[in-house]
Amino acid sequence: MSNKSFSLKFKGDARNTGSMRNDIDVSFESMNEKFKLATDEGAFHGGKGTAPPPLALFTASLCGCVMTQIKAFGKKLKIEVDEIKNKMLKDFYYDSKKVSNKKIKDYFDYSFKFPSYIEGLKHIRNNFI
Repeated sequence: MSNKSFSLKFKGDARNTGSMRNDIDVSFESMNEKFKLATDEGAFHGGKGTAPPPLALFTASLCGCVMTQIKAFGKKLKIEVDEIKNKMLKDFYYDSKKVSNKKIKDYFDYSFKFPSYIEGLKHIRNNFI
């Protein structure tokens, strides 16, 4: 079994620049990409609403990651994916469906470092936070 790996380094530099506003510079060093992001809360939470609230960006990130992975694995498995709608993602998580990763592991001859996302998140919490 061959394990394929690569290094992905990213860095976030965040500053509070207002009552609830945060400006964040994010860089993916290994890909030489940089992004400027901002978050702010609305008046209800003491902000001025000058940027999306953090939970809006968090939700967008989750949806974007899932949709990107669906497209990437669809391409590798030669499954045509024309359109992905948010309702499908919402229903998927609402129903708490479990999916097997056996086909992906067999196809790529790959084994995951952690048996489930729970162990992976615990590792991140214990080692990086």
